[in-house]
Amino acid sequence: MMEIINRDISKYAVKGYEKAAEIFLRTINNKIDIAAKYDGCEYTHFEKGESDFSINLVLDDGIENKDNYIITESEKEIKISGNGIRSLIFGFSYLLRKTVYKNGKVFLVEDISGDYKPVKPLRGHQVGYRDLPNTYDAWDVEDYRQYYEDMMAFGINTVEHIPEWSRRNCLMKYSSEEMAVLASDLADEYDLDVSVWYPNSEKTDDEAYENRSRVFEKMNRLDYIFPPGGDPGDLQAEDYIKRCKLVKSADKKHNAKLTVSAQAPHKYPDWNVRFINEMQKLPEEIDTVIMGPNHAYPVHELRKYTPSKYPLRMYTDITHNVRCEYPVHFNHDDWHFAFVSTLGRESVNPRPREYQLIHRLSAQYGIGTITYSEGVHDDINKMLWADMDFFGSDIDIKESLKDYSRYFFPGLDAEKVAEIILGIELNWVGDPKDNPNIVNTLTSLYALDYDETNWRFNSLMFRAVADAIVYKRRVFELKLIKYAEKQIRFGNIEKAKAILEADFDDEYKKLRAKLDHYAELLFNQIGIQLSVEKYHALGKERGAVLDTIDQPITDRLWLLDQLKKGKALEAVNRNIVADDEVYFSVALHGMEATGYNEQEGEPYLNFFGDDDKKNDGTVPMCLLRLFDNPTFKAKFGGFIPGKDYDLILTLADKPDKKMDFKIFANDMLIYYGEDYGENKVVDEDLPERLVKYSYHIPADAIINGTLELYISEPQTCVMLTELRIIRSEMTE
Repeated sequence: MMEIINRDISKYAVKGYEKAAEIFLRTINNKIDIAAKYDGCEYTHFEKGESDFSINLVLDDGIENKDNYIITESEKEIKISGNGIRSLIFGFSYLLRKTVYKNGKVFLVEDISGDYKPVKPLRGHQVGYRDLPNTYDAWDVEDYRQYYEDMMAFGINTVEHIPEWSRRNCLMKYSSEEMAVLASDLADEYDLDVSVWYPNSEKTDDEAYENRSRVFEKMNRLDYIFPPGGDPGDLQAEDYIKRCKLVKSADKKHNAKLTVSAQAPHKYPDWNVRFINEMQKLPEEIDTVIMGPNHAYPVHELRKYTPSKYPLRMYTDITHNVRCEYPVHFNHDDWHFAFVSTLGRESVNPRPREYQLIHRLSAQYGIGTITYSEGVHDDINKMLWADMDFFGSDIDIKESLKDYSRYFFPGLDAEKVAEIILGIELNWVGDPKDNPNIVNTLTSLYALDYDETNWRFNSLMFRAVADAIVYKRRVFELKLIKYAEKQIRFGNIEKAKAILEADFDDEYKKLRAKLDHYAELLFNQIGIQLSVEKYHALGKERGAVLDTIDQPITDRLWLLDQLKKGKALEAVNRNIVADDEVYFSVALHGMEATGYNEQEGEPYLNFFGDDDKKNDGTVPMCLLRLFDNPTFKAKFGGFIPGKDYDLILTLADKPDKKMDFKIFANDMLIYYGEDYGENKVVDEDLPERLVKYSYHIPADAIINGTLELYISEPQTCVMLTELRIIRSEMTE
């Protein structure tokens, strides 16, 4: 262990500001008890009072604001000074982040003396109580209290709640409005600022004003009001700004700041321009502008177009993995379909390296972040993001993870835990069958043998076990498919069928049972709902991994289905083309296989694998990912000079939609129309949502065997799953 200060502080007193001292004593003594249970040593609790050495919590109104704190060390004390309860909690939490418990003693791992000031003035997370999230709806006030303290350990100063009416499910002890009031009272105890995310769901201004007046009057603390522009929201920009001003006027008690949201409703293509036009009128009622999911502009453009008097507040989505602002591997969008199908949109998702890059790209434009979160599956992302908002984008991410370990896993080796968390992020790189890190990470977690009463550790176990299930199943099933295809080519259909129907071994079944075990623990410990039927998740896309983990991740079931239909050989040969021809699947090959590192604009890649109605074993994996963007471009080679080819596109069906559809082959326009054209290819095996069309590429469009393909559809977007470029029958 590096830089241990040779000072055993396990027998010294805590004194000073009483409320902060009580929280500190409760927190550190709880950690001591956990460490003692883990290493079997006897520890002495910290107590209030006087001694030869003390940790002293000092209120100092000379410190310029309530987010700053000062830590000083001397021979007889560690003094933490702050201007209020908030900064004292920040200070003693930082001490605890640098504290280890070993052989019955408590140590600091480094000298923590310093004057601490946050980089960003706004730092927080949305923790709204409604039926939509996968965790918060199961909580009571004391659960929120603990989570407030946990988040403050990494420097948050704001919590965001959702008082809007919500369906009250069987887990909810309160209505959304009741909890928003209670949670704001609780926040005030800790001097946390309170923001409300409050959609404009009412049809009339009078109704909107009346609802908010009632809620705002009940709340004892309210610092920010955030009405989203879209997602949800369907007001045109002028009406949206008008409604926002009305919402602000409904607050007669708090003088809360109004932050408007540059999130565009999909129904208005010109919403972004009209929003900026409204902002250029410099309305006095507005204080800040939100940058978040479904944004009207990318962050650089939004800052560029928004008058400088309005700071940007980030509303970064740290909670979703797919169909979101920052999908896994957002800059490549190459998260493997096996993971998308099984772990889905809201699985446990530590992404430390990736979110550090996202923070570095976005933080420079704003005054801070209140992140978008739907549960505790993103807990690590929350703590790291807040840490970056406090200390800056260039923090040592591994050291921050070691802080996370020291704070939440007393008694464990912080270095090992940090490496495991970084390893869990790497589990999602590439095809799981080719990733040995998955098994290594699970083995490392098993070796820690930590207490199953710790929900955070159990969430890491749940995720590592889930990854290992995907890995083992994919390796096993691909092996079966390989053997079965060989038998199909020999004409041994029944033998192929028997191979594909082989059962999993006992080791796999035990691993699958462990996932159920951890899911039950997590529901009972923290309320996370990992199944719709068992634990009352709102839907499978809401983190219900138990309901999606067994989804198809190979063509095993599809091939069995084709065998039953008498189409075995066609299925085996479906994606095979000649050497001078091309087969490309968005799902199987990824966008980098187009020959371009980036497509134009901000492409959206949708995936249907986590939907059991679309991924039900009757559709091959190659059709489950959909590229969605106004343009598509690709480069291919190896064509035979002098030969005509046909381009066959598998596209999203758009019945009755007028298009502006163009296809260029090496700058030669080969198709232009208001629909996909007349050459529809009959394919009875395509799901209803997809269609297939053919377009002729003349020989003179191909240059020395190369082709640059460019497709555009600016109105409804190019929605593509796969393409083929095959020799045209015209020249055969």
